[in-house]
Amino acid sequence: MQALTNNTLTLGSLFSGSGGFELAAALNNINPVWNSEIRPFPMLVTSRRFPHTKQYGDVSKINGAEIEPVDIVTFGSPCFPAGTPVLTNDGYKAIEYIREGDYVLTHANRFMRVTKVGGTPEQELYELNAQGILPLEATANHPFLVRTKYKNEFSNAYQKPLYSITEKDYIGVPILSTQDNTLDITKKEAFSLGYYLGQTYNMFNEGKCQELSERLYERLSDKVKPFAKCERIYPEILNLPDEHIKEFVKGYFEHDSRHIKHKTFCKTSDFEFAINLCLAIQKSFKIGCYICESKVFGTGTYIVSFNPSPDNPSWVVIGDTIWYPVYSVEKTNRKRDVFNLEVENDHTYVAQNCVVHNCQDLSQAGKRFTLDAFL
Repeated sequence: MQALTNNTLTLGSLFSGSGGFELAAALNNINPVWNSEIRPFPMLVTSRRFPHTKQYGDVSKINGAEIEPVDIVTFGSPCFPAGTPVLTNDGYKAIEYIREGDYVLTHANRFMRVTKVGGTPEQELYELNAQGILPLEATANHPFLVRTKYKNEFSNAYQKPLYSITEKDYIGVPILSTQDNTLDITKKEAFSLGYYLGQTYNMFNEGKCQELSERLYERLSDKVKPFAKCERIYPEILNLPDEHIKEFVKGYFEHDSRHIKHKTFCKTSDFEFAINLCLAIQKSFKIGCYICESKVFGTGTYIVSFNPSPDNPSWVVIGDTIWYPVYSVEKTNRKRDVFNLEVENDHTYVAQNCVVHNCQDLSQAGKRFTLDAFL
């Protein structure tokens, strides 16, 4: 098909697939100069349709300074499936409900404005399994913030597409830095609040305040619901000062936990509560934790555990981020509608506790640049 030689504009295609962008370019008198794809069959299709287009394979192995500059760079949109929780200044919100103007947490541990939202129907998904997070699904090319371990040293943080992440990589989970006591509670009250969230029945509805002051009961009884199906750690709780949130965590585990050797375990049937509890543990103790879906209690039960005095942990704290080892990345053979965000300045957000890169626009027709700007 390719018979273009004297075009004004040139194109490079990342995550090319079977060459949809290349075909559109050729039909509009734009010359496809190079592409990047790792799957054998799509590479065969594009090599036959566009025999003069250079194929660079794995995008993570491309040196952007060494390939030909082009006028337009296109790419398949990296995304997450509906239901993926994104951390906003109002707590976790499913990605499909994020809107322009919302504020999301970024790798810089601050909330930045969402400038664009979008979606793509029926995309293949890969699954990331790592310590510190529950399994997380995304498209193959979605970039995650990672560090790679070489012997006993870690690389600087950089973005890497999901399909190329290996067991040598570590994914980042932020240690929240907010220190706001908007609830106006004491550390003792924070402990009591955690304790009652560990109850299996609603103490508030029965009017049993016990250690909770009347003031705290009146202010929080409409929010705190210790039923197993209604547990929730509100943003006002996660935003508490470190010493307050530590007492909250101690209170919760005081009532609803098990102890095996040096580890403390608890279980919950609420997905959002489980991932928020991990954030609370990480913020208060500055340590990593473990989270998984229980194989003993059945689907929909989540186990959260941590060791307050870890010895040779598998995770590492660097700055205000905990870096957890990756276990595996696997293709799911599932297709779902997917969504993505663009975030001002920082160009990252937190999806299910994990720092990921957003969907920056890469197409800049009329400008000459190298791939270094995006890798």
